[in-house]
Amino acid sequence: MRTDTDHAAGRDATKGAPGRKPHYRDADLVVMPIRMGSGTRIKAIKALNLGRPIVSTTLGVEGLGLIPGRHILIADSAEDLAAACRRLLTDPVLRAELVSNGREKVRADLGYERALATLMKLLGRNSEPLTNGC
Repeated sequence: MRTDTDHAAGRDATKGAPGRKPHYRDADLVVMPIRMGSGTRIKAIKALNLGRPIVSTTLGVEGLGLIPGRHILIADSAEDLAAACRRLLTDPVLRAELVSNGREKVRADLGYERALATLMKLLGRNSEPLTNGC
């Protein structure tokens, strides 16, 4: 984000911004209290891939094929979200299981390689990467 002061001074406040990865890495868990909206749940995929357990509403991970209690915890009320967060923060075994299963789910079904293979299949091509000469 640029401010008027930054603009006047010729500075770009976003240049060199670290992105969200450090925030995911520092987090003990990711909470996704999504109540409306649509689209791809990239933040959930990223959190799983970075090894962070997720507490989400049903809508927050809709369409990803995640299994509650295996890949994530689902909670659709404020009270249940708080209870699920408390459970994850106090149960390291459950956290480790969700992290392991979540990463495996991303590798098997939600990662780049799987998306590329699906795209290539839809395009009627083999699994070789696209090149500039296509």
